[in-house]
Amino acid sequence: MNKANGNKKMIDPVKRHADIKHALAMRGRTLKSVAERWGVARSTMTMTSKGERTSRRMQVRLARACGIPVDRLFQRRAK
Repeated sequence: MNKANGNKKMIDPVKRHADIKHALAMRGRTLKSVAERWGVARSTMTMTSKGERTSRRMQVRLARACGIPVDRLFQRRAK
């Protein structure tokens, strides 16, 4: 646990990205196919899965596509 982030374990972005790709593959999807379905760039999906882009809307949509709760994949930033 890390006191700097409110005693929450940090999510490794490399592991999260791999977990998302695996979860999508288990459902017969890819980041590219999800991006095409939603009409966004594949790079948008990749940046979201790596935590480089923090659009909550895209995080929620990506988590749903994976079948994983959004709060398990992405930590919300403190305001």
